[in-house]
Amino acid sequence: MGLTVRLGLLLAALVAVLVTAGFVAGASSDSTSAVPAETIYVRNVAQQYISDATIRRDIPAWEQAVNHDFAPVWHTTHYRLVFIGRRQAPAGALSAVFVTKGPVKGALAYHTVTAGAPQIVVYAGTADYYGYDNSVSFTHELFELAADPMISVTNQGWPYDYIWYPHPNGTINRESQTEGTVWAQEVCDPVESDSYRIDGVKISDFVTPDWFNDEVNGPYDHMGLVQQPFTILPGGYAQFWDGMSWNLVENFRGVTTPDAAGFLKGESRERP
Repeated sequence: MGLTVRLGLLLAALVAVLVTAGFVAGASSDSTSAVPAETIYVRNVAQQYISDATIRRDIPAWEQAVNHDFAPVWHTTHYRLVFIGRRQAPAGALSAVFVTKGPVKGALAYHTVTAGAPQIVVYAGTADYYGYDNSVSFTHELFELAADPMISVTNQGWPYDYIWYPHPNGTINRESQTEGTVWAQEVCDPVESDSYRIDGVKISDFVTPDWFNDEVNGPYDHMGLVQQPFTILPGGYAQFWDGMSWNLVENFRGVTTPDAAGFLKGESRERP
């Protein structure tokens, strides 16, 4: 009996440790429940353009997208989204905020670092005015925050063409990149006008690590639309450093002025 008691105590201690670490299996049918997750606090100060109820409804789909679709491809941590209404996020915490509009011209959303903590900002009012989907903008930035939380990661390219397809004539354009070219790890920009759905919620497409590598066979993006590395689809863009300056490769349509709202979000083209 003494041995049984000792084994019971050891098992109890082990369970306590696993509970503390967030590793207890069988606690939920969700496969992500056994994986530690970082919390992102989601705040809404643009209720006239996106309701609290909409955010609460969409959070499960957003978590599924970043934890089930994105994390296995990019080997990123998992995230738990906690809605906090109008309250401020705790100091130093990862956060996201929906606002009406802001000073960044041409953007519907962006991710940044504030006081050392990654943050997502979504211009819900701008999106509403121009007919864009706030869920696509949010998941775009959610994926990019996950892939590069401190906005400091680049990928070295190879002497290989980068490609974009201007419309309406459909001509394929190619430019060669020089050896040593580095690309910003903005994983949604090249395919940002394409989206898919999870339980009816629109989710941004994203590229895979193979997009930055010319010696692999793909897939190059989650939706399987990109057929070669370094391809910028219609409505997308990408940025690279050539040793002298940053360069912007644009593949937008219907943009008449450099600071047109939605400029860096292309033209929305939902895919089934």
